[in-house]
Amino acid sequence: MTELIVDASTPAERANVDRVLAFCTDVLGKRNPAAVADHVTADFVQHDPLYGTGRDGLAQFLTGPLLTACPDLTPTAELAIAQRDRVLVYLDWRGQHAATGAAVHFGTADLYRLRDGRLAEHWDVVEWHELAPLGFPRPEHDQPTAEPDPSGTEAQQANLALLRRYTDEVTVQDYSRAHLFIRRDFVQHDPMIPPGLDGFKACCDIFRGMAEDMHVVVRHLIVGTDHVGAIWDWTGHQEGTGATVLVPTSDVYRLEAGMLTEHWDRIDFTFVTAVLGYNPKQFTLGGA
Repeated sequence: MTELIVDASTPAERANVDRVLAFCTDVLGKRNPAAVADHVTADFVQHDPLYGTGRDGLAQFLTGPLLTACPDLTPTAELAIAQRDRVLVYLDWRGQHAATGAAVHFGTADLYRLRDGRLAEHWDVVEWHELAPLGFPRPEHDQPTAEPDPSGTEAQQANLALLRRYTDEVTVQDYSRAHLFIRRDFVQHDPMIPPGLDGFKACCDIFRGMAEDMHVVVRHLIVGTDHVGAIWDWTGHQEGTGATVLVPTSDVYRLEAGMLTEHWDRIDFTFVTAVLGYNPKQFTLGGA
């Protein structure tokens, strides 16, 4: 098991990370409906219908169809980034589908806003393409966006400015300036994508192959001292049919000396599979 990565720039942010991790353990991990009220505000706003509505919906999820079908499904926190009242946490979910014995493994990126020590609002990216074969298709939802928080420490403000320049200057159509932001020995934790700057460029090429006009629509940005995180949609149109190609994604980058040095992600290929007829997760960009 890899060591949990935490980027919290202030003691208050570290406390928020600890609250989110406690929720993941006490509520999601232990499946304890009685603990929901200890961690979640009474007016909790939930943007993913998987978890129902408010406190009651979350409590019902803990005994609902997904966790009943996968009784040993357990989340493990891999990394967490905090900025003021928000925490972005990556969870790795593993278990077994009881009816078939199939291994269940998928990732989520969960963004929480906290208020008075409790979780008050939730957005996410779920790798629904891993759950659909088990009978749990992606529910209809379009989660709202939130403007980036320009406040924080000096390092956080500088990292937000860097992330914005990166998204402005590097696109899948033109990555000629990528070397100004991404180290040549870029560490890649997505097994589909080769390491290094060349691997990043190969990823751009495959996204452009999905849709020539593929571009990013930013939904959330969150910045720490050494890491930056995003929830955004990659979207474009299939050549010939004009069908919308949508790739809900979360990316986290580690920074070193003002460069993107390491990368983790969560990607939902549900829409790509429906429109293009294949799941890119079945392949690697290196051809394996």
